[in-house]
Amino acid sequence: MIVTLTMNPALDRTYYVDHLQPGSLHRPDQVEEDAGGKGINVSRTLQILGKESVVVGVLAGHTGHRIEEQLKSLGLQTDFLFLPEGETRINTKIVESDGTLTELNEKGPEVKAGTLNEVAGVLKKYASPDTVYVLSGSVPEGAPDGYYRYLTAALHSVGGRVLLDADGLLLSEGIGGYPDIIKPNIRELVACYAAAGEMENGAPDQQHLVRFARSIISKAKDGNGFACISLGDKGALFVNGEKTLFSRALPVPVKSTVGAGDAMVAAIAACQEEGKTMEYCARLAVACATAACTTAGTRPADMTSIQSYLQGVKLQEI
Repeated sequence: MIVTLTMNPALDRTYYVDHLQPGSLHRPDQVEEDAGGKGINVSRTLQILGKESVVVGVLAGHTGHRIEEQLKSLGLQTDFLFLPEGETRINTKIVESDGTLTELNEKGPEVKAGTLNEVAGVLKKYASPDTVYVLSGSVPEGAPDGYYRYLTAALHSVGGRVLLDADGLLLSEGIGGYPDIIKPNIRELVACYAAAGEMENGAPDQQHLVRFARSIISKAKDGNGFACISLGDKGALFVNGEKTLFSRALPVPVKSTVGAGDAMVAAIAACQEEGKTMEYCARLAVACATAACTTAGTRPADMTSIQSYLQGVKLQEI
């Protein structure tokens, strides 16, 4: 089973314009509206991959009900907590014809300590040795920087495996809970490297970052950790305790990069839950991320598109 957590969901409105000119009137060529948030995006791609998941998170107000209704209409299983007050955020994304992305992300409602404990309780309901929990994205006001660290320890205590995809202090604090799988991008991992005090030895090169990632996943509860380091348009690195694989990015016409990282996370979670090989996991992750870049808004690509890119992924052991 796969359970995704979205602590700070949003209704994503994506506007497509030829060129964004501050202070001017724009008439978008296309507008997309999707239930968003990293965990939600992961579950939507998992559905395309034929994998069931449970979408867990915190919602509030009219926007929260719209998100829940949209996800249920898609056939996704949800288990949301609704706050008694506040309003789930709306995120505005503006995509220009050259692929430039401008985002205006609202804060969302504040959560209390009681709600944070309730979320842990909801997650634990689905615990088993075969459960993969995806903890990804931002947390709302009221949640501490160490919240993912706390959840990782709590979910390990009931036998689950944890995939962490976070940024900033949520990542640097979160790795202290020893997640089984991490998926930082290169910028996030460098920041985490610095937070760990490793910058005293100079700015890291790729080999330093691979060793650093391996040191994090070596502490996974079963000793079978896995890391994916996204390099953006340069490709991705995949690391376990024994080897490192590199894949270049596939050249495609990019419509929007929003959700590409979440598609990659979905592929990794599915492969980890099924016990697929590292090589297959890497290829599927790159194919899913590539296909996601060719779709509008945060909507996942279809399986036909993913399969077509899967054939083109080439791996190199480094």
